[in-house]
Amino acid sequence: MKTKILVLASLLLAASASGALAKGKGREASGLSELVKKEISYPGFAIEKKLTGVVDVYLVEGENGPELVTTGTEPELRLYVEKRVSAIEDKLVDALKKENARHYRLTFRYVR
Repeated sequence: MKTKILVLASLLLAASASGALAKGKGREASGLSELVKKEISYPGFAIEKKLTGVVDVYLVEGENGPELVTTGTEPELRLYVEKRVSAIEDKLVDALKKENARHYRLTFRYVR
């Protein structure tokens, strides 16, 4: 029996304006998803351990400007995402701001 890995990265936007994903924003909306798909994948260690979990990335205003904060249901996946986010922090902050989003959710599922 072959093992299938299914990774779902779903976008959950918490936008302050209800029109953030209007027709005029279509290309920008895919920019955030494409960036995350390109830079954050289901890691090998998670496949070996059959880990499943949700990691949320929040854009918050800190004392020194915007900051990214991560929370998650699986500590190892949260640490992995935190490291990947720190490598692309400027790009991710820009993409979130363009979409007027404050939240991005990554869902990792191991399916056999």
